[in-house]
Amino acid sequence: MIARTGPADAVDTIVGFARTLRAAGVHATPARVQALIDALAVLDPTDRAHLYWAGRTSLCASHDDVA
Repeated sequence: MIARTGPADAVDTIVGFARTLRAAGVHATPARVQALIDALAVLDPTDRAHLYWAGRTSLCASHDDVA
């Protein structure tokens, strides 16, 4: 099996993570998922701080999402 490591893989991972968040009650809408994808296109997704804050500010945008 060949490991995929391109942008499509990153999108698949982000979408899967958003599904997990929705199952946990976080309101991770498609618009929020797209905001994360857009943010990571201009940030360094291999930098943990960039990844954390891009996800935190886009997917968990309301107080209820982190409470």
